[in-house]
Amino acid sequence: SGVLILGREGGVKLKTSQQEHSFGYPHQLGHHERSDKPGDALISVVHLKAGDIIIKGSDGLFDNLSEEDAEEIANQVRSRYGDRGGSYVASVLATELGKRAFQNSMDKWISTPYSLGATDAFDMVYTGGKKDDITVLTAVITAS
Repeated sequence: SGVLILGREGGVKLKTSQQEHSFGYPHQLGHHERSDKPGDALISVVHLKAGDIIIKGSDGLFDNLSEEDAEEIANQVRSRYGDRGGSYVASVLATELGKRAFQNSMDKWISTPYSLGATDAFDMVYTGGKKDDITVLTAVITAS
């Protein structure tokens, strides 16, 4: 899981690293004794401006969708629907990011962040997406 914050003029303001114990073993919140606790989470402070976009996603999103692809999709959605307001843009963006991540997860030949990481972690060539649950939360910052 992680967070990606895109600036209103484009570009990445923040990209958190995957929160995992080791490759393919992400942090898991829960009530079990061995579960990760909220206090184990990464805390970041970022100055936000109106028009910035926050993308929060599970490992199913960020394992199957690159930062560049997320930024490209966000720019397309903002360009097409920006005049409809932040909540509409956020809703469409979450849907489009989830769709693309799902498509990538089913593609056996695509290069994804997961396939690149697996190639490094297991010292073998790995291609394709990673079938996983995909959760996406988005927000567009508006002026108060």
